[in-house]
Amino acid sequence: MLELHYTGDRILMADAIGEAVMRYASALAEAKSSDVVVVPVINEKGEASRAELLIGPASQLYATPAPDADEVDADPAVIAELDRRARRLQPSLAQPVERSDTTTYFDTDMA
Repeated sequence: MLELHYTGDRILMADAIGEAVMRYASALAEAKSSDVVVVPVINEKGEASRAELLIGPASQLYATPAPDADEVDADPAVIAELDRRARRLQPSLAQPVERSDTTTYFDTDMA
């Protein structure tokens, strides 16, 4: 489990969710943009809940391990959505595309 430190408070969440939030926050900062995300968390009572976070260039986030907390399953759909949003902000890179002839083509549509 990770403790995501946000706006002077901390939020407990699965490692993979916290890492995805940090990746997306980094991409938003580079793009000088912001977004609101809803992620699964563990509340003060130890129950599953959701938190709505505004993240962007001014966000001062950091994560620390929460060794005394039992790890919970991460929602793969949330991680995939955060990663999709982060990729959307990054410039597209040319990727070689294999063809049957000897010419190498580059595909710039990575979205």
